[in-house]
Amino acid sequence: MKYLTNNNLFPMLLAALLLSSCGDIYDNINDFSPKEVVYPAKFDSIGWKLGFERVEFDLKKGGRVPESDMHLGKARKTVIEYDDKKEIIDSVCSWVSISGLTEARIYRFSIYTEDQYGNKSIPQTAQVTPYTQADLDALSLVPPIVTESTSAAMIEWSAPIESELYDLFSYRYEYIDKDGQKHEGGEDSNLPSFLVENVRTGVEVPITITARVLPKVGGEEILDTVYANLVYDLRISDAANPAIFLKMPLPAVVIDIRTSEFPIEFSWAKVPEANGYLLKASRNRDFPAASTQFIDVGDVNSYLLTRETAMRELFPDFDRANPNTTYYWQIAPKEQTAPVRLQSRSINYYRLFPVLQQSITTSMYEATRVTLTNHDGYQGYVQTGNDPYLYTQGLPIAVNTSDIYKVMFRFDYQSNKISNEGQIFYAKPGAAGGVSTDMNLVFPSRGIDIADESKWINYEFDCVTAIKTHQWGAVGHRLRLDFVQEYPDAYRLFSRNMRYDLYVLEDVEDAEE
Repeated sequence: MKYLTNNNLFPMLLAALLLSSCGDIYDNINDFSPKEVVYPAKFDSIGWKLGFERVEFDLKKGGRVPESDMHLGKARKTVIEYDDKKEIIDSVCSWVSISGLTEARIYRFSIYTEDQYGNKSIPQTAQVTPYTQADLDALSLVPPIVTESTSAAMIEWSAPIESELYDLFSYRYEYIDKDGQKHEGGEDSNLPSFLVENVRTGVEVPITITARVLPKVGGEEILDTVYANLVYDLRISDAANPAIFLKMPLPAVVIDIRTSEFPIEFSWAKVPEANGYLLKASRNRDFPAASTQFIDVGDVNSYLLTRETAMRELFPDFDRANPNTTYYWQIAPKEQTAPVRLQSRSINYYRLFPVLQQSITTSMYEATRVTLTNHDGYQGYVQTGNDPYLYTQGLPIAVNTSDIYKVMFRFDYQSNKISNEGQIFYAKPGAAGGVSTDMNLVFPSRGIDIADESKWINYEFDCVTAIKTHQWGAVGHRLRLDFVQEYPDAYRLFSRNMRYDLYVLEDVEDAEE
């Protein structure tokens, strides 16, 4: 009988132990090894621009692009966190706008991407203090220039309202006069000017100005224009002297006898020291008696100027040599019980208008790569090669003289197709190519049917650039017309009534006679 000795027993026990435990040796390895976290791609930058109670964040170095052009690996969403809020956008954005920031404090933002499994990118962070209503309420009005009278004041600014805190674009004002009546007005201008009237001296008159402004932070404009309520407290001194302030028309108004809408209102602020008023006009801003016209308008604060009165009474000494004449006007007391200061304003007065003096008939007589045919009352042109062109007949008279106000080149035409490649050259004798107009002209098409009047198209070309810039218009000068460039898709055109219409300026009265 054999017995197991201790020497044989130990190796057998060890082998059995190893065999029984080898299946579980790696079972718990995951509990001790670190897990791998895959982050989606992050935004590569963050910058911001303030708006009114909002902020816009830019999240891409190259600038804003459509969402379809944003490619950040596996990122699928844009997430913005601030305070206890979380906004999720189901796309990856190059910029975002966050509104509702009504508190004047620091907001801390964290902006990141997420993939489809909710994994977050490394965030971009920012601390932003928005521009709020509190900032808007703190704005003050840039001080105006105030010209006082005994019961009125002119409120105006010497330069457009621009400051380190805001720029002004338009305004509305309102105030209550001594009789409890509300006055209001305004305009789309950054240079306010208005009259406050029928108020007492020594009494504070609050003027509310509702202004459309573009605020600034640190001298930099925010994104949004907003409306600010600005208040100016007017107090006219007890020592103010009477003055007649002008209301309408505004400075440097244009009165064109041909086109202005009459009657034109003249208005002003009355003063107790005046008995009746005179509307005065002169080409001399000092209003000398010998060269000043006036109309007795009565004891009123406005007057309607008719076209006939303007021509025959207020501006009769019209300068024909200078059709755009500057006049000055003012309202003066007919009688006064004390010295009264007066204002004056300028008027640009115009009463000449262009009249057709002469038409010079012309036609095409020289053609290159064009077959030119003459018919009864019209001409025909058919393209025969690339870059075709035609010349008009030379001018029989000079049209660049000082007495001619305007020259229009005109004709009627029909064509077989539209041309977007037309060009006109200013051809002079001895100048083979002429001077290019440097622009493409469009010649629409209605098809060709000589007998159908509806298919004829009128074309006109103002020769002002040719005359003033290229010294065109002397006897013998011509125009060269290029209609198209390409061939063999031949361009066909028929023309009639080709002419130069010459205009001169005439006085309205002369023209009417």
